[in-house]
Amino acid sequence: MTRPSLSIVIPLFNCEECVEACISSITDELADCDEHLIVDDGSTDGSIERARNAIADCLNAKLILKDNGGVSSARNMGLEVVRGEYVMFVDADDALLPGWRSASDRAIEHSGGADVITFSRDYENTNAYSAKDIVDAMIGFSNSVSLQAGMSAWSKLFKLAAVNKCGARFEEGIIHGEDALFNIKMLLNTDSHWFEGASIYRYRMREGSATHSYSNRFLLSNILYLKSLRRILSESPEYDEPHVEACIELSFVNSVFLYAKRLASTRDLKMIRDGSRLLYENLDYAQLLARSKSTCAAAPIASFTFALAKLKLLTPLAFLFSLFLRIRPSKESWIEI
Repeated sequence: MTRPSLSIVIPLFNCEECVEACISSITDELADCDEHLIVDDGSTDGSIERARNAIADCLNAKLILKDNGGVSSARNMGLEVVRGEYVMFVDADDALLPGWRSASDRAIEHSGGADVITFSRDYENTNAYSAKDIVDAMIGFSNSVSLQAGMSAWSKLFKLAAVNKCGARFEEGIIHGEDALFNIKMLLNTDSHWFEGASIYRYRMREGSATHSYSNRFLLSNILYLKSLRRILSESPEYDEPHVEACIELSFVNSVFLYAKRLASTRDLKMIRDGSRLLYENLDYAQLLARSKSTCAAAPIASFTFALAKLKLLTPLAFLFSLFLRIRPSKESWIEI
């Protein structure tokens, strides 16, 4: 049996302190048939030089430079260039665990060459679930940790032919949820998926990272996310209109809670006030707040946050969240996935 070729794509932006460790975790185990692509998205620190040094002795690694356009545009450029049978995405501040390459071989063999392979240490016989079950869990209709592992783009293998056949690309202009949209499109438009009960990925938890920090672009981004989610679900025969509406409503309720948390992460009362005002002045959000109702599928804290937001009490709630963050120790940590 010919060993499947893998293409590993790192989108890189201003990550000089971490990128060498990330790259070495990959190149240490690359097979001759594999390729490693680093796409720099306009870094202004020492990331480019460090990446060049890290791949200097790796013949099947390549660094591409582009103007800044965001992580989605960097990943999409990678998808246009790579040629492996499977593609994997790794963030520059994370790393792959030792043994990831042989684990990938086993997963491809176990799955029979599935189009989407997800690695999850919290494996719970999730291969019994349909693509729709997994998508519903990603949106929030299930508390299954295994199924919710489908939300991120990393710790996965995507068959490149399947990616290109369904035209899956990362939505540029969206700063939260772009991974989920890509995965949802893949799951609903490909023939097979597989959960492998193994950990291959080290995820770095940092409060100041883009995943956890506040941006005034979040509101516009989330409206784009909801519109894209509606389009992808509506195009699938698996989803009727009532269920599409339920998915959009639950996603919106959860997004208000996420926005409150990100406002709280600033720990700045003025920014919390200004961010709350932006939400209430946004016409799309005002309409959604007026029309949407809290759903029993949402977590209690998300429902509570949404109810107070409808009463225009987002500022005091986010401030209370920020007080909790002040007494909670802030530290960097790793999670193996």
